[in-house]
Amino acid sequence: MLPGKPRAARVGGQPAFIKPNVNWDGDGVVFNWCDQNGSGVSAKDVRIGDTMSLQQARVEAGINWDASEAARVGEHNLSLVVCWARVRLYRSVAAGQSSVGATASQASGRTAAFGGVSIVEDHRQLVELVQISRLMDNVLKIANDMKIISASRPNTFVSLEDDE
Repeated sequence: MLPGKPRAARVGGQPAFIKPNVNWDGDGVVFNWCDQNGSGVSAKDVRIGDTMSLQQARVEAGINWDASEAARVGEHNLSLVVCWARVRLYRSVAAGQSSVGATASQASGRTAAFGGVSIVEDHRQLVELVQISRLMDNVLKIANDMKIISASRPNTFVSLEDDE
């Protein structure tokens, strides 16, 4: 690529994608635009076609996030639970066999089946599912509370029209 020449994904007319980014410090979601390589794109450089509004694009992105995140988190958590179950089963079998005559060296040889790695059942390794739809519900609650609280307070803002 020549210096100063934009990448093909950054040239006008190329597809842009909207993706939700979770605000992990609080409630909320930010929807950012990116090119086909995942690099950020300024919203002012994106033109949405006639087939979908910005609101619809955000809704679709949130629905896609929820589906793929549920699959990702479910697969991660399931693999941990299966691993822990296998370790429990192994320990149970090893304890039962050692009680019916297996020597300690035979039982420790079976530990090598896990590569000699001690596997600890740490439930903090399970991942909590974060869904855009739930985060947006929280944002809606905050917005409604703001309207209620704002309406109960006197308006101290002065508009230019009040000066006339």
